[in-house]
Amino acid sequence: MSFETVIHLIQSASVLVVAALLLALLGSRLDRRPLTRRLVIGLIFGIAGFLSMAGPLEILPGILLDARSVVIALSAGFGGIVGVTVTAAIVIAVRLWIDSGALPGVVGIVVTALGGALYWYFTARHRPLKFQDLVALGLVATLLPLPTLLLLPKETALLLVKDALPFTLPINFAATILMGLLVLGDRQRRWALSSMKDAVERLQGVTDNAPGMFFQQKISPDGKPTLLFVSKGVERLLGVSPEDFVNGSIDPMSRVPDAYKEEVTAKLRQAAVNSTAWDLETPYYMSNGSEIWLRGQAQPRQDDNGQTLWEGFLIDITAQKQAEQMKNEFISTVSHELRTPLTSIRGSLGLITGGAAGELPPKAKTLLQIAQANSERLVRLINDILDMERIESGRMPFHIQAYGLRHLIDQAVEANSGYFNEHSIGWTIKDNAPGAEVLVDSDRFHQVMNNLLSNAIKFSPAGGDVSISLDSRPKSIRVSVSDRGPGIPEAFRTRIFGKFEQADSSDTKQKGGTGLGLSISKAIAERLGGALSFESQAGQGTTFYVDVPIAEQIELQAPLVTEGWDRVLVVEDDHDVARLIKILLQDEGIDCDIAHGVASAKRLIRENNYKAITLDIRLAGESGIEVFRDLRANKATEHLPVVVISAIVDEARAAINGSALGVVDWIQKPVDPERFALAIRKACQTSAGKPRILHIEDDLSVREVIAAAIGDDVSIDGVTTSAEALERLAGNNYSTVILDLSLPDGSGADLLPFIPTGTAVIIFSAMDISEALKQQVTAALTKTRTTEIDVAKVIRDVMAKSVASRTPEKT
Repeated sequence: MSFETVIHLIQSASVLVVAALLLALLGSRLDRRPLTRRLVIGLIFGIAGFLSMAGPLEILPGILLDARSVVIALSAGFGGIVGVTVTAAIVIAVRLWIDSGALPGVVGIVVTALGGALYWYFTARHRPLKFQDLVALGLVATLLPLPTLLLLPKETALLLVKDALPFTLPINFAATILMGLLVLGDRQRRWALSSMKDAVERLQGVTDNAPGMFFQQKISPDGKPTLLFVSKGVERLLGVSPEDFVNGSIDPMSRVPDAYKEEVTAKLRQAAVNSTAWDLETPYYMSNGSEIWLRGQAQPRQDDNGQTLWEGFLIDITAQKQAEQMKNEFISTVSHELRTPLTSIRGSLGLITGGAAGELPPKAKTLLQIAQANSERLVRLINDILDMERIESGRMPFHIQAYGLRHLIDQAVEANSGYFNEHSIGWTIKDNAPGAEVLVDSDRFHQVMNNLLSNAIKFSPAGGDVSISLDSRPKSIRVSVSDRGPGIPEAFRTRIFGKFEQADSSDTKQKGGTGLGLSISKAIAERLGGALSFESQAGQGTTFYVDVPIAEQIELQAPLVTEGWDRVLVVEDDHDVARLIKILLQDEGIDCDIAHGVASAKRLIRENNYKAITLDIRLAGESGIEVFRDLRANKATEHLPVVVISAIVDEARAAINGSALGVVDWIQKPVDPERFALAIRKACQTSAGKPRILHIEDDLSVREVIAAAIGDDVSIDGVTTSAEALERLAGNNYSTVILDLSLPDGSGADLLPFIPTGTAVIIFSAMDISEALKQQVTAALTKTRTTEIDVAKVIRDVMAKSVASRTPEKT
């Protein structure tokens, strides 16, 4: 290859590179005007062809080499039919202007243009060009001009085939691909940038218009968040601009209420320390002072520098919170307004059918029994609906402790013994896990067992048996309840734990029920850390399995002995004060034991029964509160009267707080002998005459039913409002107070501080009773969940314990 040939090839390559640069300069400017764009592309390639043909390389006498085929093929690929037409027209005009061998040259141009146009139309019209398209266009530029050799003189054609084509064909093919790669690379770069821009715009549109706001933040180890990005949704959500948060003009924590700041900071601090996700709900103050509720979630990721960032969202859940509040208020109202009249209806019917109003005519008795059965059915429906709502909302409390499983099973069977007898069904218990202890909430576990046993009884044939078995598993105990009934229909088994689901057979519907029992039982079993499942065979019966977690072995407390009933225990670390109290007790004719520390006090309480205890809260290096709480946690001493004698009475009241029932008096040191004597007499006195009960209830019918159920050997005062109750409490001594929480002029719970210490308090209300409130009273019963007869029994038991706890044993 001569030096002149190399220089010419470089010039031709420069022309093609210039064309590629012009196309790059064109970029995406005319993308929205495709016809104009193709015209411009055709013009650029036409100019490149013109420049190439203006200085051709003569490879043989009269035979010129230029880049016309290359620019025509590429014009077809990038400019389509319009582009290749423009380019071909320019190249043909140049060829005619040169005039030498015009006919074969023009035919070659037309054939190449036509071939490139057809390839684009049928192959690449609706998609971007790829490398294989450049190969095909290279073949178009190289091979399609060959038939024009037939238009040349034979000698010239043979000379071209022999001496020119081996040189021109590879050059045209390679030039087409290389030039195409230059243009294609730039186009792909622009496509990538355009796609990224579109993606960013789409993402920006989504984040800006989505409910709530999106953010990116970093969190310092102390839980302080720094926002790096905030979407425009913050303008709608919080009424501030994204820049206000990002540049630090507004501290995101500054508008969190003080009561929630520590909780929010603690969650963010934990996320920062552990590089974990966070999820929280909090109130938030708007710039106008109004308050909304926000929920936020964020997931951590590491950026290119290894720094942990959290990306997430905030949404407004104010409407959800308001709906929850309305729902809670509705449930509370429904609970009270349905349970209260049902209490009167069911109680009255139960008393009448039980003979409280005398012998009834058979027909009247039958009608009343029908009414009573349906009132019980309505009660079960209301209770099940309220239970289901509490479980779903997470408001059903669970107090899981270790219990002996066999004892719980015996209690459940005993509670259903009447139902067993009514249906003439027997039962067997097979205990394959003797002594097993499980971690459960006893009340909720009984709720599950009562449902399973009642179902087994209902579906067992008369004279049949219900089998109960206890079996050990690796980490749980399985309780099985089996009946020999008709079994569960195959089509119903997948729906058996759904709400309000009942088998469709008429026989099953005759058994009654709400269709919520198994759904509630399954939810309770799972909340207890266990499971509820079943097996059933048509015509042979059904077995339900309750799996409950095993508890670790617990050391049982030694049984109490019954010596020392006429004594008082003095818990006091100061020996002089202890001797003074002993003298004061002796003046009242009472003997005492003295404990100077917590350990000795606990030992004496275990070994003896006492009339009362005097207790100093602050002992040497120890706390008397521990003794007090042990007393209240032990069934045998939970009602034992206590006289607190302390130099820090106010602190003692605050420390004991809700457990203060049973504290007869709080005496400040130095001890006032007269007040001490009065408190000891009150603690040790024996009840005389009829016990007096104050019943605080706004529904007269409920008071009348309870009074009838308790009987005439007690004196009951009934009041309707909190104001009336305060007047009665101020001027009378009552052994027991029965308290409804929902009163016309306020909450019954507000009366607790005004009820004298040592008075038994029984809450009997349609409202759900919190665990904190239960800890402050002697008993807590819910209307419709406890029959009026049972309420009367609880009241009598409480009064009996109160008397027994204050009455010395006669010898």
